[in-house]
Amino acid sequence: MANNENDHPLIGGLLNGIDGREPDRQRNEDLPFLIECVRKAIGRYELDYPCDSCVWRVPLPNYEPRLDENDPVERGIQKVFQETPADVAKATIEKVVQLTEQGATSAEIDQVIMDGQLNRSAKLALKKVFKSVRDDPTQLENVKAITLARWKNMKAIAEAVNQRLLECQKQLERETGKRPNLSECLCLLIFGLKADLDLNYSAIGAIIGKTKENTRQTASRCYRKKLRPYFKRCREFIE
Repeated sequence: MANNENDHPLIGGLLNGIDGREPDRQRNEDLPFLIECVRKAIGRYELDYPCDSCVWRVPLPNYEPRLDENDPVERGIQKVFQETPADVAKATIEKVVQLTEQGATSAEIDQVIMDGQLNRSAKLALKKVFKSVRDDPTQLENVKAITLARWKNMKAIAEAVNQRLLECQKQLERETGKRPNLSECLCLLIFGLKADLDLNYSAIGAIIGKTKENTRQTASRCYRKKLRPYFKRCREFIE
Protein backbone atom coordinates (compact mmCIF):
# COMPACT_ATOMS: atom_id res chain seq x y z
CA MET A 1 0.00 0.00 0.00
CA ALA A 2 1.38 3.38 -0.92
CA ASN A 3 1.53 5.79 1.98
CA ASN A 4 -0.59 8.91 1.89
CA GLU A 5 1.68 11.94 1.86
CA ASN A 6 0.07 13.13 5.10
CA ASP A 7 0.73 9.88 6.94
CA HIS A 8 3.64 9.76 9.34
CA PRO A 9 6.31 7.40 7.91
CA LEU A 10 6.15 5.24 11.03
CA ILE A 11 2.46 4.58 10.40
CA GLY A 12 3.29 3.69 6.82
CA GLY A 13 5.97 1.30 8.06
CA LEU A 14 3.52 -0.30 10.46
CA LEU A 15 1.06 -0.87 7.61
CA ASN A 16 3.58 -2.09 5.06
CA GLY A 17 5.43 -4.43 7.43
CA ILE A 18 7.69 -5.89 4.75
CA ASP A 19 8.31 -9.42 5.97
CA GLY A 20 11.88 -10.60 6.05
CA ARG A 21 13.43 -7.15 6.17
CA GLU A 22 15.14 -5.92 9.30
CA PRO A 23 13.45 -2.80 10.73
CA ASP A 24 15.58 0.27 10.29
CA ARG A 25 17.30 1.93 13.20
CA GLN A 26 14.96 4.92 13.21
CA ARG A 27 11.90 2.71 13.58
CA ASN A 28 13.52 0.87 16.50
CA GLU A 29 14.24 4.16 18.25
CA ASP A 30 10.73 5.51 17.64
CA LEU A 31 8.82 2.31 18.41
CA PRO A 32 7.65 3.42 21.91
CA PHE A 33 6.13 6.55 20.36
CA LEU A 34 4.50 4.48 17.62
CA ILE A 35 2.94 2.18 20.21
CA GLU A 36 1.58 5.20 22.07
CA CYS A 37 0.21 6.60 18.82
CA VAL A 38 -1.60 3.36 18.01
CA ARG A 39 -3.11 3.19 21.50
CA LYS A 40 -4.27 6.80 21.32
CA ALA A 41 -5.77 6.29 17.85
CA ILE A 42 -7.68 3.20 18.95
CA GLY A 43 -8.87 5.05 22.06
CA ARG A 44 -10.19 7.94 19.96
CA TYR A 45 -11.88 5.53 17.56
CA GLU A 46 -13.54 3.72 20.46
CA LEU A 47 -15.04 6.97 21.74
CA ASP A 48 -16.92 7.27 18.46
CA TYR A 49 -17.68 3.56 18.09
CA PRO A 50 -18.07 2.06 21.60
CA CYS A 51 -18.00 -1.71 21.76
CA ASP A 52 -17.71 -3.50 25.10
CA SER A 53 -16.69 -6.89 23.73
CA CYS A 54 -14.77 -5.95 20.59
CA VAL A 55 -11.69 -7.93 19.88
CA TRP A 56 -9.12 -5.15 20.06
CA ARG A 57 -9.83 -4.88 23.79
CA VAL A 58 -8.88 -8.47 24.52
CA PRO A 59 -6.35 -8.69 27.39
CA LEU A 60 -3.40 -10.56 25.91
CA PRO A 61 -1.79 -13.22 28.13
CA ASN A 62 1.64 -12.12 29.34
CA TYR A 63 4.77 -14.01 28.36
CA GLU A 64 6.14 -15.89 31.35
CA PRO A 65 8.89 -15.73 32.41
CA ARG A 66 9.48 -12.10 31.51
CA LEU A 67 11.77 -11.46 28.56
CA ASP A 68 15.41 -11.00 29.49
CA GLU A 69 16.55 -8.31 27.06
CA ASN A 70 20.19 -9.05 27.93
CA ASP A 71 19.97 -12.70 26.90
CA PRO A 72 20.85 -13.09 23.19
CA VAL A 73 19.32 -16.58 23.11
CA GLU A 74 15.99 -15.35 24.40
CA ARG A 75 16.01 -12.30 22.13
CA GLY A 76 16.74 -14.51 19.13
CA ILE A 77 13.94 -16.95 19.88
CA GLN A 78 11.58 -14.04 20.48
CA LYS A 79 12.49 -12.72 17.02
CA VAL A 80 11.69 -16.08 15.41
CA PHE A 81 8.23 -16.13 17.01
CA GLN A 82 7.59 -12.51 16.03
CA GLU A 83 8.34 -13.30 12.40
CA THR A 84 6.80 -16.77 12.10
CA PRO A 85 3.53 -18.62 12.88
CA ALA A 86 3.99 -20.22 16.30
CA ASP A 87 3.69 -23.85 15.18
CA VAL A 88 6.23 -23.34 12.38
CA ALA A 89 8.63 -21.55 14.74
CA LYS A 90 8.40 -24.31 17.34
CA ALA A 91 8.83 -27.12 14.81
CA THR A 92 11.83 -25.43 13.20
CA ILE A 93 13.63 -24.81 16.48
CA GLU A 94 12.91 -28.34 17.72
CA LYS A 95 14.33 -29.77 14.50
CA VAL A 96 17.55 -27.81 14.93
CA VAL A 97 17.74 -28.82 18.61
CA GLN A 98 17.46 -32.46 17.56
CA LEU A 99 20.23 -32.08 14.98
CA THR A 100 22.42 -30.40 17.59
CA GLU A 101 21.87 -33.26 20.02
CA GLN A 102 22.76 -35.72 17.25
CA GLY A 103 26.11 -33.99 16.75
CA ALA A 104 25.46 -32.24 13.43
CA THR A 105 28.14 -29.80 12.33
CA SER A 106 27.61 -26.05 12.44
CA ALA A 107 27.53 -25.98 8.63
CA GLU A 108 24.82 -28.67 8.55
CA ILE A 109 22.75 -26.84 11.16
CA ASP A 110 23.07 -23.50 9.39
CA GLN A 111 22.06 -25.11 6.10
CA VAL A 112 18.93 -26.64 7.63
CA ILE A 113 17.99 -23.24 9.05
CA MET A 114 18.54 -21.45 5.74
CA ASP A 115 16.55 -24.11 3.83
CA GLY A 116 13.62 -23.92 6.25
CA GLN A 117 10.32 -22.03 6.23
CA LEU A 118 11.46 -18.99 8.22
CA ASN A 119 11.91 -15.61 6.58
CA ARG A 120 15.36 -14.10 6.23
CA SER A 121 15.46 -12.11 9.47
CA ALA A 122 14.15 -15.05 11.51
CA LYS A 123 16.73 -17.36 9.92
CA LEU A 124 19.55 -14.99 10.82
CA ALA A 125 18.23 -14.70 14.38
CA LEU A 126 18.07 -18.48 14.75
CA LYS A 127 21.58 -18.92 13.38
CA LYS A 128 22.82 -16.54 16.10
CA VAL A 129 20.93 -18.53 18.74
CA PHE A 130 22.64 -21.76 17.78
CA LYS A 131 26.01 -20.08 17.50
CA SER A 132 25.51 -19.19 21.17
CA VAL A 133 24.69 -22.85 21.82
CA ARG A 134 27.90 -23.95 20.11
CA ASP A 135 29.85 -21.49 22.24
CA ASP A 136 28.09 -22.68 25.39
CA PRO A 137 26.37 -26.10 25.04
CA THR A 138 24.56 -25.63 28.36
CA GLN A 139 22.38 -23.08 26.54
CA LEU A 140 20.62 -25.89 24.66
CA GLU A 141 18.32 -26.59 27.61
CA ASN A 142 17.50 -22.88 27.75
CA VAL A 143 16.60 -22.97 24.06
CA LYS A 144 14.16 -25.82 24.73
CA ALA A 145 12.56 -24.09 27.72
CA ILE A 146 12.28 -20.67 26.07
CA THR A 147 10.85 -22.16 22.86
CA LEU A 148 8.16 -24.03 24.77
CA ALA A 149 7.30 -20.95 26.85
CA ARG A 150 7.08 -18.76 23.73
CA TRP A 151 4.92 -21.28 21.91
CA LYS A 152 2.53 -21.64 24.87
CA ASN A 153 2.25 -17.86 25.12
CA MET A 154 1.44 -17.46 21.42
CA LYS A 155 -1.16 -20.24 21.59
CA ALA A 156 -2.73 -18.60 24.66
CA ILE A 157 -2.87 -15.29 22.77
CA ALA A 158 -4.54 -17.01 19.81
CA GLU A 159 -7.10 -18.67 22.08
CA ALA A 160 -7.93 -15.38 23.82
CA VAL A 161 -8.19 -13.49 20.53
CA ASN A 162 -10.42 -16.05 18.85
CA GLN A 163 -12.74 -16.26 21.84
CA ARG A 164 -13.14 -12.49 21.68
CA LEU A 165 -13.67 -12.66 17.92
CA LEU A 166 -16.62 -14.98 18.52
CA GLU A 167 -18.04 -12.59 21.11
CA CYS A 168 -17.60 -9.68 18.72
CA GLN A 169 -19.32 -11.58 15.90
CA LYS A 170 -22.31 -12.39 18.12
CA GLN A 171 -22.60 -8.76 19.14
CA LEU A 172 -22.50 -7.62 15.52
CA GLU A 173 -25.25 -10.06 14.66
CA ARG A 174 -27.45 -8.51 17.36
CA GLU A 175 -26.71 -4.86 16.75
CA THR A 176 -26.85 -2.43 13.87
CA GLY A 177 -26.03 1.22 13.54
CA LYS A 178 -22.94 2.97 14.79
CA ARG A 179 -20.87 -0.08 15.61
CA PRO A 180 -17.57 -1.21 14.10
CA ASN A 181 -17.89 -4.12 11.73
CA LEU A 182 -15.81 -7.26 12.09
CA SER A 183 -13.16 -6.14 9.62
CA GLU A 184 -12.61 -3.02 11.72
CA CYS A 185 -12.34 -5.16 14.86
CA LEU A 186 -9.72 -7.25 13.07
CA CYS A 187 -7.94 -4.18 11.77
CA LEU A 188 -7.57 -2.66 15.22
CA LEU A 189 -6.46 -6.02 16.57
CA ILE A 190 -3.80 -6.29 13.85
CA PHE A 191 -2.50 -2.82 14.67
CA GLY A 192 -2.40 -3.69 18.35
CA LEU A 193 -0.53 -6.96 17.81
CA LYS A 194 1.99 -5.30 15.51
CA ALA A 195 2.59 -2.39 17.85
CA ASP A 196 2.56 -4.15 21.23
CA LEU A 197 4.19 -7.46 20.27
CA ASP A 198 5.98 -6.43 17.03
CA LEU A 199 4.48 -9.43 15.21
CA ASN A 200 4.55 -9.51 11.43
CA TYR A 201 1.62 -10.36 9.18
CA SER A 202 2.51 -14.06 8.99
CA ALA A 203 2.44 -14.48 12.77
CA ILE A 204 -0.73 -12.39 13.14
CA GLY A 205 -2.43 -14.28 10.33
CA ALA A 206 -1.79 -17.56 12.12
CA ILE A 207 -3.45 -16.14 15.24
CA ILE A 208 -6.60 -14.91 13.48
CA GLY A 209 -6.86 -17.68 10.89
CA LYS A 210 -5.93 -15.68 7.80
CA THR A 211 -3.10 -15.74 5.30
CA LYS A 212 -0.29 -13.20 5.51
CA GLU A 213 -1.56 -11.30 2.48
CA ASN A 214 -5.18 -11.35 3.63
CA THR A 215 -4.11 -9.99 7.01
CA ARG A 216 -2.14 -7.20 5.35
CA GLN A 217 -5.09 -6.33 3.08
CA THR A 218 -7.53 -6.26 6.00
CA ALA A 219 -5.37 -3.74 7.87
CA SER A 220 -4.74 -1.64 4.77
CA ARG A 221 -8.36 -1.54 3.60
CA CYS A 222 -10.01 -0.49 6.85
CA TYR A 223 -7.19 1.96 7.61
CA ARG A 224 -7.85 3.75 4.31
CA LYS A 225 -11.63 3.68 4.71
CA LYS A 226 -12.09 4.34 8.43
CA LEU A 227 -9.03 4.76 10.59
CA ARG A 228 -6.72 7.24 8.85
CA PRO A 229 -8.29 10.32 10.52
CA TYR A 230 -7.78 8.81 13.96
CA PHE A 231 -4.09 8.19 13.30
CA LYS A 232 -3.66 11.70 11.91
CA ARG A 233 -5.09 13.12 15.12
CA CYS A 234 -2.44 11.37 17.21
CA ARG A 235 0.56 12.42 15.11
CA GLU A 236 1.73 14.75 17.87
CA PHE A 237 2.76 11.69 19.86
CA ILE A 238 5.38 10.70 17.30
CA GLU A 239 6.60 14.07 16.07
